[in-house]
Amino acid sequence: MGGHSGINCAIVPLYVGEWAPSEVKGRMGSFITLGETMGVLSGYLLGLNMPTAPTDDSNQWWKVMFGIGGLFPLIRMILLLFFFRLDTPINLMKSEKHDQAEIAF
Repeated sequence: MGGHSGINCAIVPLYVGEWAPSEVKGRMGSFITLGETMGVLSGYLLGLNMPTAPTDDSNQWWKVMFGIGGLFPLIRMILLLFFFRLDTPINLMKSEKHDQAEIAF
């Protein structure tokens, strides 16, 4: 969960800065920060249910925490790769599609 948060803090603002219109860049940046904060809060709330004394069930709880932490990045990756594919202006320029890149700018 920590590794994903670190990568998320670096990659997502670059992506948003590349394709978001100027009018909404600030709001989108705020939503990124809000999402990261909610993710940390949900991790803490899930941690409240962790057993404090060793029992037979406590050996399985780490798997649930690990699975939930990996579920949301997996969902986002699938959505971005297959449903919300956006051609950014820089990507269009690298693909030699200059006319489409000018329209996107």
